[in-house]
Amino acid sequence: LVSHWIRCYQRIVAYVQFFAYLAVALLLNELVQRYAPESWRRRGLLLLCAGLTVLGVIDQTIPGFQYNYPKDQVTYRSDAEFVRSLEESLPEGAMVFQLPIASFPESPIIHKFSPYCHLTNYLHSQHLRWSYGGMKGRFGDRWQQAVEQQELPRMLRDLALAGFSGIQIDRRGYPDSGVAIEGSLRELLQSSPVISSDQKKSYFSMASLVANLRGQYNPLEWERERAYTMNPVFVSWGEGFSFHEGDRLEYFRWCGHQGELSLENNTSEPRPVVLRLTH
Repeated sequence: LVSHWIRCYQRIVAYVQFFAYLAVALLLNELVQRYAPESWRRRGLLLLCAGLTVLGVIDQTIPGFQYNYPKDQVTYRSDAEFVRSLEESLPEGAMVFQLPIASFPESPIIHKFSPYCHLTNYLHSQHLRWSYGGMKGRFGDRWQQAVEQQELPRMLRDLALAGFSGIQIDRRGYPDSGVAIEGSLRELLQSSPVISSDQKKSYFSMASLVANLRGQYNPLEWERERAYTMNPVFVSWGEGFSFHEGDRLEYFRWCGHQGELSLENNTSEPRPVVLRLTH
């Protein structure tokens, strides 16, 4: 009603519960003390307290709160095998770009995918570098958000120039389980993916794309293109604009009668920018 930034009212329930339990405890203690001379009443009240304790424990330990350890074990082993296969095929220090892109921390759930799941690779990796974990609002996160807005062929080109060796897809982050984007990557990269044993993750090598791209530029041109790629024009959405809506391919923001838009060019040369606006 006031602002979408006001949140977490529900977190007060812990305090409400505590004082409610304290009130019940004080009431029961008063009853026990008052009817202490009557042994049978005292026993009845103590049994009542014990019964309430049992019911409370049962209420707070429903099956939905229990961890599914066998399922977690399968996922853990699958991730370990998947990362190990990548480390055996990639040189030390190679960079892997993770999709779908998510900010860190506190990014919303993406379809059936929790963004923090991108961190599980770090549990098994010894010498690879992963794209997820760039702090929200800092250069790494802003750069990824800028790359995400490109069409897939341009996105792959930028990733190659930035030094990435491949792309990892977490299929849980896509409504079609990654079928569309994996099909496009197969065609553009001319390679088949490495797939995790639990079928949740896939990896596409960009080696052929990097080799072809390097063949198009001499060393000086390569460094110039890389400099442009690593310093995109950053967009800051100010007053009047809504939050990001849609997905990577259908990206848009609403704007009121007036809006403030800032473009940040960190290079020494002018950069062309195309703005698409509809009334």
